[in-house]
Amino acid sequence: MNEPRETSSVELPAASGGELGDFAQALRRQAWVLVLVVALVAVAGTAMVLRRPASWTSTASLLVPEQSSGGARGDALVDLSTQRQVLRSETVGALARDRLADQDVGLEDADPGDLVARVAVEVPVDTRVLRLTASGEDAAQAEAVARAFVSSYRDLSHLDAVADRNGLIDLLEDDLDDADADLQSVNDELSAAGSGSAAELEARSRRSLVTDRISDLSERRAELLVTPIPTVRVLSAASDASTGDQDLPVRDLALVLLAGLVLGSIAAVVRDRFDDRVRDGEAVEVALGAPVLASVPAASPVTQLVVADDPTGAGADAYRQLRVGVLGSPEVPGGTILLAGVRGGEGTGGVAANLAMALAATGRTVALVAVDGEHPSAADHFDVEGPGLAEVLAHAVPPAEALQRPRWLPVSVLPRGGEGVSVGDMLQSEAMHLLHTALREEFDFVLLAAPPFLGAADAVALATLSDAAVVVASPRRTSLRDLRAVRAKLARVGFPVLGAVLNGSAVPAADDRPAGPGEDLIPEELPPAPPTDDGAEAPVHAGAPR
Repeated sequence: MNEPRETSSVELPAASGGELGDFAQALRRQAWVLVLVVALVAVAGTAMVLRRPASWTSTASLLVPEQSSGGARGDALVDLSTQRQVLRSETVGALARDRLADQDVGLEDADPGDLVARVAVEVPVDTRVLRLTASGEDAAQAEAVARAFVSSYRDLSHLDAVADRNGLIDLLEDDLDDADADLQSVNDELSAAGSGSAAELEARSRRSLVTDRISDLSERRAELLVTPIPTVRVLSAASDASTGDQDLPVRDLALVLLAGLVLGSIAAVVRDRFDDRVRDGEAVEVALGAPVLASVPAASPVTQLVVADDPTGAGADAYRQLRVGVLGSPEVPGGTILLAGVRGGEGTGGVAANLAMALAATGRTVALVAVDGEHPSAADHFDVEGPGLAEVLAHAVPPAEALQRPRWLPVSVLPRGGEGVSVGDMLQSEAMHLLHTALREEFDFVLLAAPPFLGAADAVALATLSDAAVVVASPRRTSLRDLRAVRAKLARVGFPVLGAVLNGSAVPAADDRPAGPGEDLIPEELPPAPPTDDGAEAPVHAGAPR
């Protein structure tokens, strides 16, 4: 084992070149959030758009007279802002409802306020025009509302104008009555005054003024009686209703999709901001306080012995990188390496099996002990089963009988055995110590595929037997917080961490490892195994004669 160390170099993902790159990476990492939000918004928005009733509109234009009573002296100018409010008042709405009660347009019992809400009025600049737009659920309803408001407003305006004129006439008649009374009083004074006296002159002067006043009031009264009452003119009657809703679904659905993309992007970025899962090797190194020894591509099936089945692939190259890190580390003088995940499901068994194959390819002897209960376990990758570690520790089977070596692969495997039996309490027993001592004497490397560090105490219990640990992390499962917890847990017992493996492959539900031995790794001197009853090659126990 005293060979020149090989230096380890793991390429870490390069940092993003800017905020746009960070945003794109966040969307890529949280793509499922983006798709989910877009789908939900699209479904809800489409349902709302399709269920929304069509909106029809009809317009009409009214010319408001400049003065309130036809130009008579003393008339007041009409305020268009006030008239706009009158047209949309509940008084006009009540009159319009009475007109709509006789029309079969579905508004017979409508509230005046609801009718007013269907009407919009605008005043074009520098005009005396009120432009009314009425809306309805269909063409007939929109046109009926427009006609009803136009007629109601005109009638109300006419009644107000008549009332204003009659009020002025009443005031003038009151003034005429007062003037007639003054004239009668002046005539009485004139009759009582002596001829040529000062009283007579004063009375005649006063009678002249009263007479002029009576004449002016009479003229104004006559002018009001003959002047036409100002009316609101209809410049354009209620037009045929129209709708833009034929184009709305396409436009609105596009807006819904855009809203979904915006909301989905926001949700993805927010979730990514608070997502503590492993993203790159640099983050793993900071959290764990140890280097990343290798990064296994996600495309490599976790149940495949890529070192043997695809020796030229990226996965096999990643395990060779891991081997470089192990052989070049001063923390492994004795050759016992503990491999464990963080919380489970990181594919520790596959990493241990492939590392064993990579180490064996250099001519070193390797024993792989499956302590974890994960499926597929490290032993499953070699198609090894039967009594194993549990039976050895229980003194039910001797180590030489439980330790198996598949003839086509240069690795000795000790399966976990004892299906459903816990071996945790026996990992610190004398039997385990003796087993480990025997393995160390026979093999150059002993790999312990242990349960996850945070899932049970078994991994830490094996620390007393191991020289260093390799932590297996998965970008889809492992959080940086958990890696920091593993670091603290191992630091408390003074156990060194050799490094980490970023295993991009999660453990699948079933073993889909393709068949095919790695003939290029079979030692030439290893004889073929005797066939079993069904004709298949049988594994040979490590202690059996070859």
